[in-house]
Amino acid sequence: METVIEDNSNDSSSNVSEAVTEPPTNFQGSNTPQANKKDGSKLSFCIKVKITDKLILVPIPEDSCSIGWLAEQAALRYQDLLGSKPHLTLMTKDGAFLSRTDLVKNLFNNNEEIASTVEFWDEPSLNERYVQLCEKRGLKPFPSIQERLLNFDVSPELNFSGCSIPNPQIILIFSVLQHFQNLQHLDFSGTMITDTIASEIISCFPSFSSLVSLNMSCCCLTTETVKKISHYLQEQESIKARLPYLKTFIMDSNVFHGKCDEYFNAILQLSSLKVVSLYSCNLIPSFFENYKLCELLKNSSLEEFNVAGNIFSERSINNLLHSLPKESLKKLDLSHSIQSHSLIPNICAFLISTPVLQEIHLEGCDLKNEDLSLPIQSAFHCPQLRVFNISSNVQLSCVAILDFLKLILKDNKSLSDVFMTGTCLWDMRSTETLICILSSSNVSNLMLDNIPESCQEKLVEFWKNRWGEKASCLSGLFCKLSLL
Repeated sequence: METVIEDNSNDSSSNVSEAVTEPPTNFQGSNTPQANKKDGSKLSFCIKVKITDKLILVPIPEDSCSIGWLAEQAALRYQDLLGSKPHLTLMTKDGAFLSRTDLVKNLFNNNEEIASTVEFWDEPSLNERYVQLCEKRGLKPFPSIQERLLNFDVSPELNFSGCSIPNPQIILIFSVLQHFQNLQHLDFSGTMITDTIASEIISCFPSFSSLVSLNMSCCCLTTETVKKISHYLQEQESIKARLPYLKTFIMDSNVFHGKCDEYFNAILQLSSLKVVSLYSCNLIPSFFENYKLCELLKNSSLEEFNVAGNIFSERSINNLLHSLPKESLKKLDLSHSIQSHSLIPNICAFLISTPVLQEIHLEGCDLKNEDLSLPIQSAFHCPQLRVFNISSNVQLSCVAILDFLKLILKDNKSLSDVFMTGTCLWDMRSTETLICILSSSNVSNLMLDNIPESCQEKLVEFWKNRWGEKASCLSGLFCKLSLL
């Protein structure tokens, strides 16, 4: 939306207000002498200058005012509003460039609008700009915000994760970020933003030409924000304005209810995108029944994809497994998203055809003992598989898990992280078998529970003997064994 800005900082500003409040016929709809551009009356002569998405109103006090003078005045008024001073080249609305020496009143009528391009910006530091805007709007600067902005001087990232920030201050933060093109990492996870404030983030996207990662997890966002992001990306003609370096897009734990799948089409078209996480976003069961979305997913270069915590239809999961980019995908999280036992063979077929896969998470997928034989066969086709998560599958037995580990660790030397909490009940015999299997493996991170204290002690003793000073052991309600 265009904004007409009136500056009341000098003597001519009173005339600006007068010009705006006079009936339009005094300036545009009448042929009276007051409307003539060379008229010598005392009524203000004003020009509107379009700078980015703002419309700046500048009074022209003298006949001798030049285009160069107008460019400087418009830039100063823009700086007074937003903190950054643009260096402008002015032009007519149809794109004709203007000489800085031309006289304004010789070229334009009163209240006429002209365009501009920004050659470069004079930028104060983020903290300086924040303090200036706080003073201008009568707000007290927050020390916690200032600390983060000062850190930006030495690192191209801003982390407001888990902060409690009033809306006026959040709006100020995004006003500060306007035109700062070297921001690479922005994290607002766990901070209440809502759709209204998210629009302020989107308004900064034209400046985020270096942005690599954006995390807006658990920010009380809805489908409306995804829709606005989609519309923004579709409307941009310039590649520089379309987040050209964005690799990581995390929107976990928001509520994307309704049919929002089509809005992710524009996001998946970002060629730089490598990581997308939509954990527990209330995505509809038919989310991956969108043909275009699946085609874009198949042609993407995604390396990590997380849709855990969303219950999908059987058809959706099948479409997803057939559409994942098998040549690039390294991590897939389907935890708590599968309710159909018949999908396990399709998952295994996916594993066989994805040679670069390093992590697979199947937590809470209702796996049964017979299901583990299929992943064993599939894992042999994933030589880089490093993380295997089968936690929260309560129907799995110790015997099935031990057989699985014995076979998979025999041929897969890269597997280092195994998670199996919330599965079976362990006893001393099964614990001793587990120790025997682990003794000849490269597993360096193991999590399990439902294990008696005596069994835990034996497992911890083995871990310390095997890894020495590097061993890290946490035991109690569950047992976590890892390396420092």
